[in-house]
Amino acid sequence: MGGLGKTLLFAVLLGSAILNWGCAAHHKGNLREKRANATAKVVIKKAEGLPLIPPEALVKPSGNLTGEAPISPVGNASALNGTNASQCPICVLKAFDDYPELRDLEYEINSQWALLDRLQDSFHRFMVEMDRPEVERFVEEYLDSDINRPRFMRHLKRASALVGMAKGVLREEGMPTALAYLPIIESGYQASIRSRSHAVGYWQFVASTARKYGLRIGRWVDERRDIERSTRAAARYLRELYGLFGSWDLALAAYNGGEGRIFRAIARGDADDFWSLRESGELRRESSDYVPRFLAVLKILAHADDYGVQPLRDDDPTFYKMVVPGGIALSTIAQWAGIREETLRRLNPAVLRWRVPPFRQGYLLRFPSAEAVAMVEANLKRRSKIRRIVKRAPLRHRIRKGETLSDLSLRYGVSVSAIMSYNGITNPRRIRPGRVIYIPPRRDSSS
Repeated sequence: MGGLGKTLLFAVLLGSAILNWGCAAHHKGNLREKRANATAKVVIKKAEGLPLIPPEALVKPSGNLTGEAPISPVGNASALNGTNASQCPICVLKAFDDYPELRDLEYEINSQWALLDRLQDSFHRFMVEMDRPEVERFVEEYLDSDINRPRFMRHLKRASALVGMAKGVLREEGMPTALAYLPIIESGYQASIRSRSHAVGYWQFVASTARKYGLRIGRWVDERRDIERSTRAAARYLRELYGLFGSWDLALAAYNGGEGRIFRAIARGDADDFWSLRESGELRRESSDYVPRFLAVLKILAHADDYGVQPLRDDDPTFYKMVVPGGIALSTIAQWAGIREETLRRLNPAVLRWRVPPFRQGYLLRFPSAEAVAMVEANLKRRSKIRRIVKRAPLRHRIRKGETLSDLSLRYGVSVSAIMSYNGITNPRRIRPGRVIYIPPRRDSSS
């Protein structure tokens, strides 16, 4: 090989080595990035699963990780999510300095707590806008018409049965409980109502947004019609919108019209507050009126006596829940519970068809009393026992021409000796076509 050939060969080998090294480094970088993303997801998941904790509770306490010295939570650690402060697992958060990967978790929890403080404070400032003349116009629209006032009263009557439950969910999510009145203008607190844009349920979710926040929609269930599940999804959506816009009026306008439209309106209108955007005409009329309509509802309820409106009850209705196996007819469940099927359907409007959704894990149903739940549990146990007995019953088989006991053994998975013993057969060659043979349960068979 000449000098030129050797030079070319060396250049090719060197280029190949450099290329391989670059690919390996790129691959290593991708792996490092994937591991970092996986760690971030774990941290966020841990933060979501923990109670919301104030910043002062996150200082590393004295004592070791074995729990020999009891750790006392600081302040009202779990006030917003409805648990006692003494139940807050501060021990989980004790050693951020010892575990650097948990520092992101500390930051996440601090951020969550700070966000909840802002949510509550800013909502009080938002409610001050009730005195605007635009709001008073909608108060008059709701109450000063022979058509509108009876309709509004019907909405309030339906809300009175469910607003306590909605407030309980909002309280658990750390959101302002006055948001429980938002479905009055969204759906009139009707579970099955559907808008022109195919939004469904109390909070009027379109399917894509509902699924994004964990609601199941399909042939068997539509959880947009479930007050608890849909309120939880709405609370999380509204919290995210508030985080995007930093104000409740813009967050509510985005809930009605979509965050993309609000961002575009802000860009076109050269303004970043709702009332300026409303005056500029950059918002759609429905979104423009949405916020003052909601404030009008809040004003009416805040001054119910002055407007001749009966105050809403906000006591949480008592329901009893249990997971029922999928596939059982609702009429059967109602009969077992000693209630009418209409009552069961009214308590569970998310169930779309005539039976419990056939999910492998079953489905959580509401019942009006503890006695109804106890009766359903007793009947389910009885049903399971009957099924076990039926499953153990012998099978009846009529011998066909050419069939042997070996054929039956292979077909039913029972030994020949077990079939002979069960039927009192002494000579397997003497069975004739047309004879009835009983196949014993597998539990009773012997090899």
